[in-house]
Amino acid sequence: MTDHSNTLTLTRKVSLSDLEALAKKAPQARVMYSTRTCWWVVSAPNHGWPGPNRTRKGIPTDPQGAVLYEVDNLGGFLDVAKANATFYGKHQLDAFMAAYDGNLVTQDGRPTCLVGWDKYNAVIDAALKEGE
Repeated sequence: MTDHSNTLTLTRKVSLSDLEALAKKAPQARVMYSTRTCWWVVSAPNHGWPGPNRTRKGIPTDPQGAVLYEVDNLGGFLDVAKANATFYGKHQLDAFMAAYDGNLVTQDGRPTCLVGWDKYNAVIDAALKEGE
């Protein structure tokens, strides 16, 4: 397992409460999530949430190029995540939110994603150790 914990930064630019507020306004907002990594994003253009900006041959992708699944139910998606918070490991919903588009960036500021919740939890551990 590659240790990414010291080369990535948690930005926390989008919070769970931000998305819960959006879900109240637009419960059927589209959630797009990676077929390979833990990455996910919300697309609700009429509410200021444009969705993914990366594509491969016109198909939306995560930062590593994996294609996406989609579900038109942000409220339900968040409810399931909250009901199963332990699934995301030690930091539970913090790890879930670290996987949201742009909440984890490389040293040069590019959004990135990881394969596996253990890697997100290691990044959070490193951030807590550094006092971020």
